Amino acid sequence: MGADCALVIFYYKWCPFSAKFAKHFNALARVYPQFHVLAIDAYGMNSVNMRYGLVGIPSVLFFHNGKVVGKVNDSEPTIDGFVSYITQMTGVSPVGSTNLTDSDLLGPLSSTPEPKFDYLLLFSWVFALVCFFYLFAKSNVFKTTIETVRNNWREAEAQHEHND
Repeated sequence: MGADCALVIFYYKWCPFSAKFAKHFNALARVYPQFHVLAIDAYGMNSVNMRYGLVGIPSVLFFHNGKVVGKVNDSEPTIDGFVSYITQMTGVSPVGSTNLTDSDLLGPLSSTPEPKFDYLLLFSWVFALVCFFYLFAKSNVFKTTIETVRNNWREAEAQHEHND
């Protein structure tokens, strides 16, 4: 395999797992200058995600002559893991040191996730809580608790009237 090989990461700017991948992926361009190393922000690109069968983000695809020949979706990425995978796939050894450098932390992919408010997550939590409280309000435990509180309240009022 030669210069027609590419490593492509599909990531989200706000994803903490993508940020964790970033420093290791940034190092690949330095370690494998003979390969094209690309990054695609796949957020909102459902057709691309479906085309390449991306279930989890971040995912790294290895292309040869425009065709996907390998895929990496590791929860604990390391530069050594990438190097081992690439060497196994291609037989090409890394050029230079595989140790992470300060420049690998700087970019081009950011090692810190971009802050983003997730409205869908908020809606999901609100929906779940509303369902929980609705079902709890219909439960015997809730009805028994309310009846106990009412009885105690009535007894307290009756006791208060007696004292006056």
